[in-house]
Amino acid sequence: MRQIGVSAYRFSVSWPRVRPAGTGAGNAVGLAFYDRLIDWLLAARIEPWLCLYHWDLPQALQDLGANHEIVGWYADHAHLIAQRFGDRVKHFAAFQLYTNSMRDAIVRGADVRGYLVWSLLDNFEWGAGYANRFGLIFVDYPTQRRILKASARWYRQLIDQEPALATVAA
Repeated sequence: MRQIGVSAYRFSVSWPRVRPAGTGAGNAVGLAFYDRLIDWLLAARIEPWLCLYHWDLPQALQDLGANHEIVGWYADHAHLIAQRFGDRVKHFAAFQLYTNSMRDAIVRGADVRGYLVWSLLDNFEWGAGYANRFGLIFVDYPTQRRILKASARWYRQLIDQEPALATVAA
């Protein structure tokens, strides 16, 4: 990420990872994963932007079906995450959301202070599995080697021209 020149990284916390049952005590191993990620980002001078929910409701809650109690469960999830990471994370988002017309908005004079790229790394896409590769960085799955794509080099040039856009999403 430093090679590209990003100054922020948006990632989503997996609710099932940090609270597999959906409610109750947090999972120490899952929470520690995000502790390490946040600490690494800060050590690299990359601002963490944490998204609380990325369409991965814990199975135990999914099995309950449509339920008005989800509001309270989500509030508890948000509280756990804010308590655990709020000392290091300044930016929280409720849901994964992301636009393709941001550049045009800047050209028209919009006061855009940052932009979160959809995906840093090639990863699993719900509709296509691992077939489509759309991240800025190619992942060689057998070796786990990361290789900057032309899109990453393009983004580097964009950041050089528009420093306010030096943010990236997970």
